[in-house]
Order: sequence, then structure tokens, then C-alpha cells
Amino acid sequence: MADNGARNRKRRKYLSYGALLLAGGAAIAFAATVPGGTSGGTLQIVSGAAPARSVTRTTTASATLLAAAPSESDYRAALAMWRVPREKDSCVSCHGPDFIDLARIGTPDSDLIRRAVQDGASGEEAQALVRGVKYLRARYALPAETPRTFRPFQPGGALLPGANSVERDAAFGEELAKVLPTLTSSIRVATLADAKRARDELLALDWDKFRIGVPFPRWSADIAHGPQEGTMNDWVSDLPRVPRAAFAAQWQALQDSYLNDPSETNFWRLYFAADDMTEGFAGVTPVDPADRRKVHDFSLIKYRSTLIGQHLLRVEALRRPGFTRGQIAFSYLATDPNFAVPFRAEGVTLHAGYRLEEFLPNPMWEVGDFERRELQPSDLTLGQPGNRGTGDRFRDQLRLLGYPQFVLDSIDPNMTIGQADDELRTAWFMLGFRFDPSLLRVSPSNSTKVGEYLLGQLWKEDMFIHRSFLQFTRMVAASYNPQAMVKASPPFKLQFNYFTGYNRAVPNRWNTDASAKPSAAAKARQLELYKRVTANMFRMSLLLHEEALSTGQIAPYGNATNDGEYDRINEFFNYAGQPGRAADDALIRRVAARAGKALTF
Repeated sequence: MADNGARNRKRRKYLSYGALLLAGGAAIAFAATVPGGTSGGTLQIVSGAAPARSVTRTTTASATLLAAAPSESDYRAALAMWRVPREKDSCVSCHGPDFIDLARIGTPDSDLIRRAVQDGASGEEAQALVRGVKYLRARYALPAETPRTFRPFQPGGALLPGANSVERDAAFGEELAKVLPTLTSSIRVATLADAKRARDELLALDWDKFRIGVPFPRWSADIAHGPQEGTMNDWVSDLPRVPRAAFAAQWQALQDSYLNDPSETNFWRLYFAADDMTEGFAGVTPVDPADRRKVHDFSLIKYRSTLIGQHLLRVEALRRPGFTRGQIAFSYLATDPNFAVPFRAEGVTLHAGYRLEEFLPNPMWEVGDFERRELQPSDLTLGQPGNRGTGDRFRDQLRLLGYPQFVLDSIDPNMTIGQADDELRTAWFMLGFRFDPSLLRVSPSNSTKVGEYLLGQLWKEDMFIHRSFLQFTRMVAASYNPQAMVKASPPFKLQFNYFTGYNRAVPNRWNTDASAKPSAAAKARQLELYKRVTANMFRMSLLLHEEALSTGQIAPYGNATNDGEYDRINEFFNYAGQPGRAADDALIRRVAARAGKALTF
């Protein structure tokens, strides 16, 4: 968190900015425009800023459709209902400024009504929400979705098939051939030209063009649809972020400004204000009062993720690019003066000093990391149910942390702490990696920068090919993507850290044998693909490192540094048994000789 002086300066800034908004009026106005690429002559209307192209022609059919659709007054009535404080505060405090999320994910009327009434709305208010959601679906011309299966921002739009993680990992090895043909080929990466082609394929990755085997979270889990949804592994904040009394009017003014014009500037104003203008839910009653901060901090991280998620859904509907730019999604916040100047003092994580320009917002990664580091009860409750081990019930852990009963009721009573840990860490770390595959601008933690805990989760779940993808994508992005660092990127080193640590680059057992029981055929196919892809990734790395040595980017280092993990590479090639072993050995020895590194094999 920012220090008190910085917090007070920010509050004065927000008070001034909020007063300006209020003085200018904050009535929500919609621009009736049509996104580019429409078809069939149907008039499609979206709210917010106009997309790049518009169409003025209407047809009899489209006019009839528009007349039959819910009206803007329905939206306003639903928004009024959305903002009413109730037992869990307002809907804004968990979902964001309006209900674009419910419209986009396809929440059915029955669920809208049930959950609205459950949260304290009247039947009439619940019906108003239904009409407002339908209005947004019509205005944005949103596609039909099923919220039980729709996972926002899942790479490639769908999870890879497979009855278990081993089968999905093998499917991932085959899927990568679409986007990484050089690295997945049975032909060796043998020359610097081959290595550069492989590197460039990694740098050009478009996560919407390939699928992965790690399921991303649903938008809003709902235990009423079965125990598989009795989880905290969803986008919507589990606890509300309540407006601070001193900032309530300014907080709503920021929301109104954003809904009037959901520009990147208005979004980031809202996003950064959430820290100071909202506070944790008062109904958190932990056994150890010191644990209250953990729960409140986690709710802020989750809510910031929710805000980013709903904005991504909104700009997708508007067909308006610009929110994420390049592999390092939000690097423009540090380089574009339109953002770097007004937001330069903002803290991008919960920790003092982690600020623009060096670091960038990535609350998705923080969800996994905070759950790993801090979302456990204090030692004061050691030995009590919920603080004895990972086999304890997750509900009991949450009870010790002080989560209110409505959160406990939303969790599968049979879910263990270990299961909840794995769900949250794997999904949210992978989400964060999608937004910054270099991992250099998330936090100063070296463990984060080398992907230690995501590599560990993927190992635990037997996702060997995903581990290779993470490791070498990260290495390439860190050294060759100029967005990965404020200063010059580091040269390409042969340091593999936790990828090769504990002999994990040479897997010979499966952690999920007892639970998932992957078949012998699935394991054989997985290893075949893993060995082929990883061999080419090591070859690419050797050749890129050799270039860095030959051009003087890296001076010969001998045995004086940790660079040059040639023994680990040799161990892998001995294990993998790939064709061309003699050529691989010659490559290792050639690069090591240029580095002045003495080999022991």
C-alpha cells in the first residue's frame, strides 16, 4: 500500500477530480452507433464511444427489431437497482459499474432473478435487472453464451479436450504446431536462422489463435449449478469493495464518466481510484483480527481484476482496440504521455514502491500470488479445523479468516484447502502470464520474474509441455520484447532456474497417477511431444546465446557465474533420446567453449 503521505495526496487529487466531475454533471448518455463488420442489414446499437465505422441506413426489419427491444429507460431502471446498497452493498461493489458482464456471459433470466432476490432485491427490481441486461444485449449485439461453460479470455476461445491434465497437455503439444511450427517440427533447430525463426514465432504469439490445457476461471461461479461451481475461482469479487463515505459521490461520478465514455483514460481513473475510494467489507470477522487485512487486500486485488475483465468485455463489444497493446498488455501506461503523466504516481500492486513506470498492473497474477503467500489464517489458529493442513475443508479456512456466511455457503463443502489452492494458483498465474509473458513488470520478486510458482503448479499437475512453453516464451519475451523492460532488455542467457531445478526437465513420474489415472497411451504421447518440443527449445536457446556471446552482448564468463547451464541441457538430451544426439553434443560444446565454461561431462 502507498504510504500515508502519498495516500493523502491521492485523496486530495481524487476529491478535486471528483468535484470537477460532479460540477460538470454526470448524467449517463449513450451514443447510438453501429460497430464495423455488421451483416445481414440488422441495425446494431452499442453504448459508449463510437467504434471506427458507423452505418446510418436502417431497414424496416431492423427498425421493427429496435422498437421491440427493451428501452434505454429499462437500462436506467436497472442501473438504479444495481447501485442500491444492500446487505452485501451494491452490485457495483462486486461486478463493476454496470451489468455488461451479465449481458455478455449469457446469464439466463432465471439466474438473474434468483440471485438478485437472494441478494436482497425485490421481485420488481429483479425484473428491472432482466430488462436492463436484455437492453445491453440488444445494444451491443452480443453473441449468445452459456455462463456454465463460457470462460472469458480463455486462449483460443475454448479449453483443449482431455479427461485429465495429461491428455490436455498432450493436446497442447499438438495445438502448438499451429503457432510454433519451427519448435514443434521433427526437424532439428540447427542454425541461427532456425533459432531466430523460432524466436520470432514466440514473439508473434496471439493467444486468441491457439488453445491451452489450463482452464481459465468462469466469470461468476454459482454453486446452485453443482459442486463444481462451489469455488472462489471466478472473476467476480467474492466480497464487495464498499465506497468510503468521504468518496461515495466521487466514486459514482467516476463510474458515470466511464459509462458515458468507456475510454482507456476513464477506465484507468476508475481502476486506480478503487484503492483509495473503496474499503473492505465490514462483515469480515476473523478469529485473529490481524487476518482482516488479508481478506480486505484480497478483495481489492480480485475487484481490480473484475474491473479489467468487464472493461475487456465492453471494448470487445465496441470493436474498439487499444486497451491491451502488444504482448506486454499495459506497457503504454509507462510510455504514452497521455497515461504516463497523469498516472505516474500510482501504485500498481498492493506494495509500496511498485509503481509505474517500472511495473504494470497485473492483478490477475496477484490473485494467484496473494492466495499463495497470504490468504492463510495466522498462527493463532494453528491446530484448529481449517489450519491443520491442506486436507482440511476450504470452508473451515475461510471461516477462520472471517469470511461471512454468504461466502461460506457459496463453497463446495467437500472442497479441500489443497484443491482450492491449486485451482486459484494455476488459473490466475496463467491468466497473469497471458498479460505479461516476460513476467518482468509484475513485481520485483525474483521468484515471480522466473515464473517459479507457475512452473511449480504445472509440474504438480503433470503439464510438462505447458512448462516448456512457459519457460521459453518467458525467456524470449524478457530478452527480445522491448516492452518487457523500461531500460534495455537483458541479453539472452542460459539460465533455466526452476524449469530444470530438482531434475524437473526430465520427468519420469506423474503426480496425478493416483487421482486422475492417466492412461499409458496418453503418457507416452505426452512424453513424445514434450521431448521433441523441448529439445528444439533448448537448441534455439543455445544458438541465441551463442549469438549474444559472438556479438559481445555477453562477455565470456567461464565458471565465474551461474550463466551457462550446459550440464542441465546435456542431462535433458541424454534423457530425451532424440535423433541427432551427436550434433546436439557438438552444439553444447561449441557454445560452452565460446563462453569459456569448463564442462564436466
